[in-house]
Amino acid sequence: MVSQDSSEQDVVAALRALPREVAPPTLVEGRVLSALRARGLLRAAPVLSRRAAFMAVAASATMAFLGGYALRPAATHLEPTHMLLLVGAPTRELEHAERAREYGDWARRPHPAGAVVSGNAFEQTSAAGEVVGYFLVRAASTDDATALAKTCPHWRHGGRVVVRAIQPG
Repeated sequence: MVSQDSSEQDVVAALRALPREVAPPTLVEGRVLSALRARGLLRAAPVLSRRAAFMAVAASATMAFLGGYALRPAATHLEPTHMLLLVGAPTRELEHAERAREYGDWARRPHPAGAVVSGNAFEQTSAAGEVVGYFLVRAASTDDATALAKTCPHWRHGGRVVVRAIQPG
């Protein structure tokens, strides 16, 4: 270890006592930046015109939109291809909210055979075997729509699910 004389120790102690993060005075900062620019060590940032700035923002927004569009699930732009008709198994008033939540969770879940586009319940009457609701789905074929229908929770509640292809329009 190298020994320091008392004057060096005083200087080191004084330096250590200084605040760690002090911004330089504006005048000093300006002089340093001017000197660096004069030596070619620092270049001024290019200033964009208002039109160029607008175009840059517009281009960024367009790219973000197109990126989101390209990354969407593959089938979202397709029209529904099949309807799943939910037959029978009417619910009591107390069960309705719970079943709606269960069916909604099933509809939002990804399915290998297709995708659920939308669905809803019909107003119930006292008729037996009536259609109580539906789901609109996208599927590559009726077989795929049938495979999707087999996973519907309506079966567990004693109902049936009827698959019908939608005529292209």
